[in-house]
Amino acid sequence: MFSIPRNTEVTKGNFLESIDCRAFSECPKLKSITIPASVTYIDETAFEDSEGLENITVDSGNQIYSSLDGNLYNKTKTSLIRYAIGKTEHTFVVPPHVEIIENAAFSHSKSLKRV
Repeated sequence: MFSIPRNTEVTKGNFLESIDCRAFSECPKLKSITIPASVTYIDETAFEDSEGLENITVDSGNQIYSSLDGNLYNKTKTSLIRYAIGKTEHTFVVPPHVEIIENAAFSHSKSLKRV
């Protein structure tokens, strides 16, 4: 486990392999995160209380995960893993290629009213 500063942006190097349970809990000022190619596991609660998180970016070389419009998907974008809960939009339209919405994908989103 690593310690996350309370900054507004986090970029971790290619040594990181997993983002575990509640890794970014209590980081309300975190607005953006870049997930490196080396990450092979992200716990569904990793971004649970990151109420300011507006953008999740995944390195294009990552073999497991990807991002689209600041949200986290599996590599083929058939599974929505995490909606960036700090977004201010009230509506989210699920892209047509998404077949699965993971359990905690929208948890703790304050602005989102309709999917």
